[in-house]
Amino acid sequence: MFKTADGHTLELAPWRMRRFMRLVAEARRAPPGTTSRTITQDMQILLRRARRVDADPYRRVARFESSGACCRACFLARQKRDAMEIVALAVAPGAHLYENELEALEQELENFELELEVERAANLDLNWKHYKTLRGAAANARGIGVYILMRGSRPIYVGKSAELGKRLGKHRLYARQHESDLNVWIANTPLASDAAAVEHVLVRALRTRVTNSKLKVALMVGKGGLRIGNLLPPGIASAKAPGKTVDLAQGSTFELAP
Repeated sequence: MFKTADGHTLELAPWRMRRFMRLVAEARRAPPGTTSRTITQDMQILLRRARRVDADPYRRVARFESSGACCRACFLARQKRDAMEIVALAVAPGAHLYENELEALEQELENFELELEVERAANLDLNWKHYKTLRGAAANARGIGVYILMRGSRPIYVGKSAELGKRLGKHRLYARQHESDLNVWIANTPLASDAAAVEHVLVRALRTRVTNSKLKVALMVGKGGLRIGNLLPPGIASAKAPGKTVDLAQGSTFELAP
């Protein structure tokens, strides 16, 4: 927890703290060998200098701005008991905020909030089916579900669709020159919302092994909880994967070790 310049208490989840550190390091163009202590001090200064500048009473979200340090930052924070929990943040180089840059930061914050505040819920067991080629997958897959594109035994992309055959047909069209190199794992789901939850968990579980970027942010568990059995197809192992079953209660965060 941190006290702002105007007396508010801001709270960061551990994964947001790590993200904040990375953004500060990028904004200040930290040279190789810069200690985490130095970057942490910059973060603390930004938080201590933050001032509340705006609020949305309907969403109970307030905006804080901070400048005059190594960088400049904006935070969106939501009231949570006796503290304000940061739900989105943006950091940019320089010590002062200018009107045109602030507008860009606000747009960035809105994008962050859409990504960071997403909730997922599901209760299902996956039944994976393997296709040796994109052509075979596009011709035979039907219905709602998720898929993992593979190059040999290496996962490269995770996706979902309400009509798997059509979606995989598009992949085949885009990657025709590489078609012979790709194979696919597919699992149907009862609902589109289930597919969205499974896709998000798979991207988080496989991390840097797949090219997806937007869904590598934290996953918040929604109403009804999140239970996915038989999460990974046979032969896809990852040191950071959560095992065969994910089972989390509402309000939990699906987070993996860095």
